[in-house]
Amino acid sequence: MKQIFTLMAVLLISLATSAQSTFLKSNEGLKLRLDSMGNNYWDAYREQWDTTRYYYDYNASGQMTLYYSTWVDNSSGELLGDSRYEYSYNVDGSVAEHLDLEWNEDTDDWEKHRRVVYAYDEDGNQISCTGYRWNETSELWTRIDSSYNVYNDEGLLSEYTGYEWKTDRWVIRYYSTYTYEEHGWLNEHISRMWYEDDQEWKNNIKWVYSWNTEGQMLSKFRYDQEVYEGPWLEYYKMEKIYNAENLLLTTNSVSWKTDHWEIYQTDTMDYDGSGLLMEDRAYQLDEDNMRPDHIYTYSYDASGNVTEYIYSSWDRNKSQLVVYGKDIFTYDPDYSMKDIVLPDEDSEWNENLLMDQFSNIPRSIHMLRWVNENWEDYMKKAFFYSEQNVEGVGVEEEERAMVRIYPNPVRDQLHMDLPEGVSSATLTLYEVTGRQVLRRQLDAGASLSLNTLPAGIFLYSLTVDGKIQSGKLVKRK
Repeated sequence: MKQIFTLMAVLLISLATSAQSTFLKSNEGLKLRLDSMGNNYWDAYREQWDTTRYYYDYNASGQMTLYYSTWVDNSSGELLGDSRYEYSYNVDGSVAEHLDLEWNEDTDDWEKHRRVVYAYDEDGNQISCTGYRWNETSELWTRIDSSYNVYNDEGLLSEYTGYEWKTDRWVIRYYSTYTYEEHGWLNEHISRMWYEDDQEWKNNIKWVYSWNTEGQMLSKFRYDQEVYEGPWLEYYKMEKIYNAENLLLTTNSVSWKTDHWEIYQTDTMDYDGSGLLMEDRAYQLDEDNMRPDHIYTYSYDASGNVTEYIYSSWDRNKSQLVVYGKDIFTYDPDYSMKDIVLPDEDSEWNENLLMDQFSNIPRSIHMLRWVNENWEDYMKKAFFYSEQNVEGVGVEEEERAMVRIYPNPVRDQLHMDLPEGVSSATLTLYEVTGRQVLRRQLDAGASLSLNTLPAGIFLYSLTVDGKIQSGKLVKRK
């Protein structure tokens, strides 16, 4: 039988990890924390709601220590276990280890599944990450994979090497190198894959980037290499166009066709006078013509929260765009996103959420689908919070150290406001695994392009006068 949880007994669960030392928050130590999130899916066939719930728990610094998911057995009404993730940290706040467990119905207990251990250098850069899988026969952790990072003098990742464990030794599997322009913007990224049986590198890919003076990505080229150390061949490129306010207007995706470039998708963005995204429209190449692919439209309240999100997609049978779905959002007007402690992107919080359109914390999202000329229920998300005092340094030190970075969430340009009398700060970004992806010294009023980063949740560390302020940064496409 499955383990039965009651809502009262379940530990609240989870925020990801800060990747470096002293953990500072805003001037107010009292914050809201997301304790749980309920997803209710409408089963039209059985005409009932299927419920999954996610629980989160945090340490005193607001870092995720536990996250697990449960589901409701509609026949019995019982809340049953599913998966569980545990996190531990070093004394400086960097993630030391995370543990994945799965519920075993036969033993009625959580069983070890996967373990990841991290190591850092004296500057706080993650230099290794080693994965293990639990061996039920030997009752020991067995090595499965590992990665090692090398950084340049500016603290930027310059080399990444991935290994697999083969019986009794590590075998190289991946190798990537990174070079940067004088501003620290990524210039070139080359990745290779080693095939042990053939004793050769294959699937070699090179990415080359260009930037405007504002640090926004203008283009990204991909080249493939059929033979190691052979010529690099054109494969793909992405081109971006911005308006005078540095808002992204157009993205062209282009593929190489024997002897010429051909656009196969174009995305366009429309904004209102305050810079809020109102419409995202995409076109795709269909035979020899560009046809609409989808349209996303947004509505907002006076605080800048998205209140309605409608999406239409191309119907090949009708040869036209048709309305597909609609999301309706509600918020708590008394709390903004800066007042909340959140879990990481692996904990379902970030799934299908338009966090870059949130000014206040969400309370619910109602998702509907357009079926037979009517709106029908598809999913309902509900968010449950409680108060938590987040520990850090004293208020006087916090007021001196606090740096405002915005917007958060961010799509392209990240801006930074420094306290009076402070001329610069060092920003370091980490993946939620703890791997450092960027390190840059920024002057007051400077901006930083994050175009090279994929969408997701990152952890940041800001060093100001020897003090460290940490938090989470959401990157959007």
